[in-house]
Amino acid sequence: MMASTPLLLLLKITLSLLCYLLSSQCSSFTFVEASEPRPNVIVILADDVGWGDVGAYGSPSIKTPVLDGMIREGLKFNYLYTAQPICTPARGAMLSGRQPVRVGMYQNIQQQVNASSCQDAPGDPFFIYYAPDGTHEPTYASKAFQNTSARGVYGDAMQEMDWSIG
Repeated sequence: MMASTPLLLLLKITLSLLCYLLSSQCSSFTFVEASEPRPNVIVILADDVGWGDVGAYGSPSIKTPVLDGMIREGLKFNYLYTAQPICTPARGAMLSGRQPVRVGMYQNIQQQVNASSCQDAPGDPFFIYYAPDGTHEPTYASKAFQNTSARGVYGDAMQEMDWSIG
């Protein structure tokens, strides 16, 4: 049998103390019901929308009153990191919480469709995922929104997306 070195002995004592502290603390944890109601969650993932393309983030030339109102009444995220700078992998990572390659979405899928999903559960809260495609290349806006923005067809598409949300 190997003799204990001072370092090994210190490691054993530290691990024993850590196990004791964790086990004694675990018995004091209690789970309580949240006093605040859980929030409703709406995720809008629009391709190619930049930082300054929404009024609440400083756009002077694209009018987005519905999105601005949602941001005022909810949460405004000032920092966002994405797993990939292209559509399909970024969506796969956000929806799964995993790296895109781990869910088989490591390249872009060119077919674009409007997609929305609502978790249909009784009562509150609810979760909605909405993925409009009008702001993605090729950018387009319907006739009712053409030439309504100072930012060209992209601005028109942003304003139509804002309208469709409201």
